[in-house]
Amino acid sequence: VVAISNCLFSFIAGFAVFATLGHLAHLEGHDSVSDLEYGGFGLVFGSWPVALGTLPGGEHWIRLFFVMLFLLGIDSAFSFMEGFITVLQDTKTFSNVNRKWLSLGVTMLAFLLSLMYATDAGLIFLDTIGKPQVFFYSCCARTKWIQ
Repeated sequence: VVAISNCLFSFIAGFAVFATLGHLAHLEGHDSVSDLEYGGFGLVFGSWPVALGTLPGGEHWIRLFFVMLFLLGIDSAFSFMEGFITVLQDTKTFSNVNRKWLSLGVTMLAFLLSLMYATDAGLIFLDTIGKPQVFFYSCCARTKWIQ
C-alpha cells in the first residue's frame, strides 16, 4: 500500500511540476518548457518560488513552501535514522548499547559527515554522490580496484 501510494503521489507531483513549468514558460514568453533553464535543484528552489510568487499573497505561499521543505527534510532524517539505528541494534556489536546513546552517536557522526555539504563545494559533493556510477568509480579508483 505504501509503495503504490508513493508511486501514485510521485506521478501526480510530476503533473504539478510540469504544469508549473508550462506556466513559467508562458509567463517568460517561451514556446516550450525545454527553453527554460530550470533543472536539478533549480527546479525546486527556482521554479516553485517564482510560480508561487505570481499568486495573490505570493510571499506567504513561498514562506509556507520553504517551511514544508524544512519539515519534509526533518521527517526524512527521522525515518532514515530510525531505520539505521534499528539495524545497528540488531547486530551483535550494538545490541547492548542504550538506544539513546546510539542515537546520539549516529546523529553526531551524521552531523560531522554532513559538514562537507555546507562548504562552497557542497553541490559538487552532492552531484558526485548522487550519481551512482561516478561514486562507484571514484571509490574503486581510490581503492585501486580499477587501474
